[in-house]
Amino acid sequence: MGEWRTWVRKTSCLPVIANACLPLLRPSTVKPAARCVAVDGKGLAIMTGRHNTDQVIPGAADPHETRKGLIINNESARRLRGMDGRPRMKRSTQNVRPAAPRRRNAERTKAKILVAATREFMERGLNGARVDSIAARTRTNKRMIYYYFTSKERLYVAVLEDAYRKIREAERQLKLDDLLPGEAIRRLVEFTFDYHWKNPQLAKLVVVENIHKGKYLAHSGSIFRFNLSIIDTIAKVLRRGVEEGVLRADIDPVELHLTISALSLFHVTNRYTFGTVFSRDMVSPEAAAQRKKELVDIISRYVSVRCPAAGVLRQEASPHGITQR
Repeated sequence: MGEWRTWVRKTSCLPVIANACLPLLRPSTVKPAARCVAVDGKGLAIMTGRHNTDQVIPGAADPHETRKGLIINNESARRLRGMDGRPRMKRSTQNVRPAAPRRRNAERTKAKILVAATREFMERGLNGARVDSIAARTRTNKRMIYYYFTSKERLYVAVLEDAYRKIREAERQLKLDDLLPGEAIRRLVEFTFDYHWKNPQLAKLVVVENIHKGKYLAHSGSIFRFNLSIIDTIAKVLRRGVEEGVLRADIDPVELHLTISALSLFHVTNRYTFGTVFSRDMVSPEAAAQRKKELVDIISRYVSVRCPAAGVLRQEASPHGITQR
């Protein structure tokens, strides 16, 4: 017995034996918990919490599978953690470009759809237009079009609103308030003629909507607000002209806008039929320039105080002939 005690004192293996016996003294043999890592569809590892590796999740196909991912051992979990102990994501092997903001992508998609729809309605009208054709023009699908515009009719109304909005925005760039009243009227006439000549889609859409008697345009919630701007602008120019004594005071701004638009649109909508019937060139740039010059002269004379219409001669019959007043 004494020899045994002496041997124990001289040897240094007692700590080793004690460490080897410690697991036998533990009250439970439950395996240590492991870090749960979820692997999503992009190959990224996500730390989701701690779970017992012996716990079977109901409904899981494998005992080591959870609803959020796979349970891996502690060694793998440590490799997924950084030096600060926080989860470290695995990078995908593919080069993924940062996604643009959703709102910017949505506006770009809607703009492309409107461009394609404008051409479709312009060429085939509302009844002849097909959403499939619009989707093919934009290289998208019908579901995307219906997602943004609900129906073909609402898309048609959106096209009309976009067409009117563009011409009203272009008119605001003229800054007619900075010009003299007479010069402002001439500039407006020139612009209106040039805009319709260079952008015939508006004239064609107007013709299509008039076929439907304007019932779809009446459903627009913004078309009236768009067009009030040009009326207000013309009214301001006329008011300044009256105050300066250079423009007539009996001109209605809506009627003047109607006259300018009608004369400008006619050269676009009727250039082929009128040119054929009367054998006139209405297509060449020279013919358009000549027509614009005549149009500016007609409107300028009409609004001027020197216009004969400003002092219409009233004629009355009398026994002695015609009396002028």
